[in-house]
Amino acid sequence: MPTHVIMPALELAQETGKVVHWLKRPGDTVQKGEPIVEIETDKVTVEIEAPASGVLRDVTAAEGDVVPVGRTIALILGAGEAGGAGAAAPVMPAASAAATGAVPAMPAAGGAPAGGVKASPLARRIAEQHGVDLGRIRTATGRIEKADVLAYVESQKPPAALAREAPSWRATFRRRPVRR
Repeated sequence: MPTHVIMPALELAQETGKVVHWLKRPGDTVQKGEPIVEIETDKVTVEIEAPASGVLRDVTAAEGDVVPVGRTIALILGAGEAGGAGAAAPVMPAASAAATGAVPAMPAAGGAPAGGVKASPLARRIAEQHGVDLGRIRTATGRIEKADVLAYVESQKPPAALAREAPSWRATFRRRPVRR
């Protein structure tokens, strides 16, 4: 019987997860416990492990897809099992998804996310909003956080723009009438 790979609940109030990168392709042999896909939530990006050993099949979530928690995103077929796109993949309850820790695998579409740059989901979102290439930001730890992106955005502003944003010293130190 095929093993369902489902979108796990990684946070308490999580309703969906985003498939960032498939580490295995359909048709690849996977071992139980081997990372097969990267999933992103609002706060974290996590590698999901195969819930069983076998051959990865019927991947239904592509990279970039936002999938509800508990939805089957792939199947793992054991040795000698027949299956394919014709086999329906039922949706499993969220409680079951969290308990098994199962997650799907999908074909890689161009390697690591954002050119192999490690960044928090919030940092990626802010960089996208400001049109910043994460490959240009360097950090001591190698992982880009929100503060790193915001500091980069500020450093790229021209000096004239910074001067317009700063309050005038005259406005800050106005003379006040002395009351007697």
